[in-house]
Amino acid sequence: MLRKSLWISLFLLLLLIGGLGASGWWSLKHEPAFYLQADTATHPQRRKESRGFEQAFNRFVADVRFERQWQTQWTDEQINCWLVEDFVSSNLHHWLPEGVREPRVQFREDEICLGFRYGAEPWSAVVSLTLKVWLAPREPNVILVEVRQFRIGSMPLTIKLLQEEITQKIKDQSIKVHWYRHEGKPVAVVRLQADKREPTYHLESLQLAQGIIHIQGRSLDPELRGPPANPGTKAAARK
Repeated sequence: MLRKSLWISLFLLLLLIGGLGASGWWSLKHEPAFYLQADTATHPQRRKESRGFEQAFNRFVADVRFERQWQTQWTDEQINCWLVEDFVSSNLHHWLPEGVREPRVQFREDEICLGFRYGAEPWSAVVSLTLKVWLAPREPNVILVEVRQFRIGSMPLTIKLLQEEITQKIKDQSIKVHWYRHEGKPVAVVRLQADKREPTYHLESLQLAQGIIHIQGRSLDPELRGPPANPGTKAAARK
């Protein structure tokens, strides 16, 4: 459930738009170029890219569990095709706050653009964020996320709404977030595996380029030897 502050702010925003008339309405209904461009693939292409993303993601999860070194690379086209084709049928869509639908993403140099549609027609609008993302240079498994823009349509929203929603969503997870300001911009400090005294992995690289995200790391488990052997292979080895 969305927090009351978000409902109140959106209600006041609608009142403001009513006072501004047509210009306010068009500001609310503005959709960022990256959001419009995220759903241009044909249906057969979307199915192919979505399946490719699912396979790559599953391989990545297995590698993090069983391999000493792991890495993956995804394109925003793959992810958006999965979001269009298979996200709603997955269990992950229940994680979204009430009223949020049709998420999309775009990768740029050191930036991620996120967008989603909020509300029901005719009052729905696209909420968008532009985020600078990088790894903390001297702290392992810490991701820094600077919020450069947070808008509904073309109108800015207060970052406090985002801070409260994120805190509410991850309060029971193994992730801790705290906020500070850098040159006037809010920055989230995201600590992975914050509930563990000894982390099980080290995230070594998180790189963003035009259309691409690349992730690389290594396991810290000294017992790790790779994926479990096939029982048939073990039996053959004993003969």
